[in-house]
Amino acid sequence: MLASDFQRSTGITAGQRSYTNNQYRTATLIQPLKQFSIVGAGYQSLSDNFSIELDGHYLRRSTSQCTPTTATADCGYQGNIVAVDVESFSVSPALNLTLDNRWNARFAGTYSKSDSKLVTHAHAAGVETTVVRPNYINDLKSGEIGAEGPLFALPGGEVRLAIGGGYRATGLSVDMRRYRNGLETPVNVFQQSRKVLFGYAELFLPVLARDNNFPGVEKLELQAAVRYEDHKHIDRIFTPKLGLLYSPLDGAELAVSWGKSFKAPTLYQTGQTSNAQLVAATTFTPAPASMLPVLYLYGGNVDLKPERATTWSISGKYTPRFAEGLDLHINYFSIKYRDRVTEPIISVGGAFQAINSNFVQVNPTEQQVLEAIAGLSGAFTNLTIGSFDPNAVSAIVYNQLQNVSIENAQGVDFSARYQRGTPTEGQITANATASYLDSERQVTQSLPSQPLSGIIFNPPHWRGRLNLSWEQNGITLTGIGSYIGGTVDNRLAPTVRVKPFASFDAIARIRTSVEHGILANLVWTIAIQNLLNEKPSYIRTTNPIGLRFDSTNYPTTGRAVSFTLSKEW
Repeated sequence: MLASDFQRSTGITAGQRSYTNNQYRTATLIQPLKQFSIVGAGYQSLSDNFSIELDGHYLRRSTSQCTPTTATADCGYQGNIVAVDVESFSVSPALNLTLDNRWNARFAGTYSKSDSKLVTHAHAAGVETTVVRPNYINDLKSGEIGAEGPLFALPGGEVRLAIGGGYRATGLSVDMRRYRNGLETPVNVFQQSRKVLFGYAELFLPVLARDNNFPGVEKLELQAAVRYEDHKHIDRIFTPKLGLLYSPLDGAELAVSWGKSFKAPTLYQTGQTSNAQLVAATTFTPAPASMLPVLYLYGGNVDLKPERATTWSISGKYTPRFAEGLDLHINYFSIKYRDRVTEPIISVGGAFQAINSNFVQVNPTEQQVLEAIAGLSGAFTNLTIGSFDPNAVSAIVYNQLQNVSIENAQGVDFSARYQRGTPTEGQITANATASYLDSERQVTQSLPSQPLSGIIFNPPHWRGRLNLSWEQNGITLTGIGSYIGGTVDNRLAPTVRVKPFASFDAIARIRTSVEHGILANLVWTIAIQNLLNEKPSYIRTTNPIGLRFDSTNYPTTGRAVSFTLSKEW
């Protein structure tokens, strides 16, 4: 199989939308895109028990961004022009072996690489003042061996085991340089790599099935899984997972799962430079009692550990026999995160408040100050008017990235599907989904929990979608209604509500009935997204050229009409 794709789309600017009339008309809302990709996949059987596979892809993508810093001039006169060019590829070979005892073994590997080049041109009064060139190179090498097959039989069927392990190596190279007045200055230059050994096992136990004729049990299945990963110089992690599927009667199922998971710190988090500044005591409110300068630490941290989470969910599925074509689903989930990576002090100016005492060392010794500076991978900058004296430092503020944050999320997902069809009426399909999310965050244990969901620039509590479709004789008509719940804007007093966003999409699809010739298997499609051209709700901003809507949650495209013609051979 070989497939290629080329896309080119123009951008959307502030001058094309009424709700961004506070910005200069050339400011970019949605970036223009130019992209070419090619994907290949091959499979070859060498014998009845042995086969090989090869998958690969290549991608080249270019975008740009115009960001004026004033409402009266273009970014080429006062503002920034950013160009981004991304190139990536991957190659994934695999060997498959079927053994005589009905076990299957697989040997697979991957090599991939991406190169992202950015160029930012900063302008002031029509003159280019600064050029910043960040370059990010990521690479991945991995190899894995796995096997899956039956162990023995239970009343409900065969007990099966999947087991395997492998090796993964990732690398990141960052080279960010600034050019100003003919001078080149390295801003953030580092290389980071990580090697991971991993192993896993998963056991499937079909305890009972319908054929067992056990009272009150249509199906009973258990699953148990475990994964082990050794991240060199980070941590060794062991994560289990348990699952149960129970069906008391035909058409009804109950599933329960529990497990632990983790996310290793990113290569950027551990690799980016750690820096320090010597700042005046008057920077802080309240200020340290001695009024001597303060050593402020910030940036990356090579000692970060994985973020961890405990997850459990319970879900139900019901297909009533009295309503043919109806499927109902409901799922409740709970996720408790800990050791999330963040900067522990939210407001640097309030570092000496009691809630930040765990991250401030008062009256440090000369040796402690010098050790803090010696441990930096980046720069130490003296921002005071006097010379640096390690004996005259009132405190050390540790605000580099740390494993301190706690987050909890829980919610419910609903879905319903109904399908009915007759030769005379055609086929009607209805899909409805809704979800509710409640989440909160505690930056450090000394701070109170703060809500996340339902707060501006965070996911809203409610989302919903209704899809109605009718199909007959090659004609398909579809209507889609979408709802994104409102949020609360608590950034300024008084707190206000941000209105929800509701939109409607329409799609018409016609397949020709011609059986032969150039007109055979032609499909015409017209789609209108946001048919009524709904706009996101206005929000408050203290920046006269800031976006006056929540672009994180609500779409900014407006009405979009597309025509598609496709043909199959």
